[in-house]
Amino acid sequence: MYKINLYKIDERNHRTFFNYLEEKLVYIGNKALEDEEGEKYSFSLFKINEEVDKEISWNWILNEFEQSLLSVKTQPKAVLVLEYDDEMYAVTFGSAFFLVDKYCDRNFAFEFARRMKYLEIKTTTLLSPNMQRNKNISTYINYEALEFDSGESFICKIKGKVKLR
Repeated sequence: MYKINLYKIDERNHRTFFNYLEEKLVYIGNKALEDEEGEKYSFSLFKINEEVDKEISWNWILNEFEQSLLSVKTQPKAVLVLEYDDEMYAVTFGSAFFLVDKYCDRNFAFEFARRMKYLEIKTTTLLSPNMQRNKNISTYINYEALEFDSGESFICKIKGKVKLR
């Protein structure tokens, strides 16, 4: 099973978002592709240059017991930016989602999820920002329809299988 984080960048934030990526990440390159109908797409890849090894936060206790200090490999992070006409999308890899989230179109994910045909929905997570309980996670067995009530809450996560064709 593959998992991707797909974001549509708010059209008011295109330039700001691109400048932010150039400032925070390393620009790898750009590729332009054209499909059979002559539509042109531009792909730009950015990645975070991080230390390969990072000390763990609790090395101090190992030091007290005269043990060798530990380090962990950091997970690489990257952002792929797709531009088509006046639209911009970002696909994040690793934990780079936190770099993209504040520039995204908040309605895109919900509209995208509503158009999908689901084979199975396993869980949904609802957020209710102004309520005493701000998160409600529901699990399902053999559930295929995405139902929602308008009101004080919105879906922030859906876990399931979709019909791609």
